[in-house]
Amino acid sequence: CFENKEPLCQWSAKYTDKPMIINGNIKSPQLLEEAATLGCADWFAMDQSIFDRLQWYQFLKRKIDK
Repeated sequence: CFENKEPLCQWSAKYTDKPMIINGNIKSPQLLEEAATLGCADWFAMDQSIFDRLQWYQFLKRKIDK
């Protein structure tokens, strides 16, 4: 199996286009939960594309609360 010491959200941020994460194209509950736990949700949202999807925070909360 894939072994990596980095949390999934940090690995994804390195190797994934950040606007893609912000625009909600990555819907992995594990990724979203780790982002919330590490306090990275704001960091993921620090791109102007967040303004294209104003409901992004509600989307994130719904996914984490599932």
